Amino acid sequence: RDFPEEPRAEQAFFLRGWALYQQGHDEDALQVGRAFLERFPGSPFLEDVRFWLAEHAFHRGQSQEAREEFLGIAADAVSPVSAAKALYLAGRTALLQGDSEAAAEFFTRSVRKHPDAPFAAEALFYHGDALTLLNRFDEAIVVFEQVVARFPGTSIALLARGRIGDCHFTLREQDPSRLALALSAYRAVEESSGVPPELRLQASYKIGTTLAEMGRQEEALAQYMHVVYRFLEERGRHGVESEGIFNRAATTAAQLFEQRQDWRNAIQVYRLIVDSGVQPAARIAEARIQSLRLEHFILF
Repeated sequence: RDFPEEPRAEQAFFLRGWALYQQGHDEDALQVGRAFLERFPGSPFLEDVRFWLAEHAFHRGQSQEAREEFLGIAADAVSPVSAAKALYLAGRTALLQGDSEAAAEFFTRSVRKHPDAPFAAEALFYHGDALTLLNRFDEAIVVFEQVVARFPGTSIALLARGRIGDCHFTLREQDPSRLALALSAYRAVEESSGVPPELRLQASYKIGTTLAEMGRQEEALAQYMHVVYRFLEERGRHGVESEGIFNRAATTAAQLFEQRQDWRNAIQVYRLIVDSGVQPAARIAEARIQSLRLEHFILF
């Protein structure tokens, strides 16, 4: 109001919208943002405001509006990093819409536009994910391998290794030799230093499923029990996703004992599920314990 001709007035205008947004006044903030675009079409802050409006639409589930705005920013951007960022976010939006083909294209364009952008690893990773959704698993493996090669030692490289294992595992029916490659990828994740507990547990469980698929049942059973005991030892470091992995590993191990008619060991594993308190798995395990005891006259 007091210095309308100063460049700071433009910045103050859109920061007013940002302040309203931080206060939770979303509609007022959006009105300020849209008014800024009309009032200052040549402003150096124009791109920032457009990004903000597009990201706001994305987070509100207005995916088509967000996608169109991100693509518009990419087309108008002078800076390669801004264009790459807009294409990356357009790809994320396309994934949200279930348009994997477009998402793969946008991620590819983003990486080509600025290969060393701060979000290049994420753009490559999500490109691989989009390819898996299109059942183009061999192409996805190549992309995930690029993530591992270009960003070694990062958390996203570990995720990419796991995805490589998933792709090989998915292709096992066409080529059984893929199982050995999947096993190697999962073990690389499990044995890496600095792996988040949930990711390590997931890799450990997938090692078990791969061993089982290879017909190595004894090793698979040992691996499932390894997952069970690791979860129980690290319980405070795990979230809800790990609870699901624990339940699947423990239930599978118990069922393998049942197949051998080793009722007591099966009951012991079900008891671990009960003692874990993970629901509804604990209630189901308790019911199975009672059923086994009645069926096979096991009193303790």
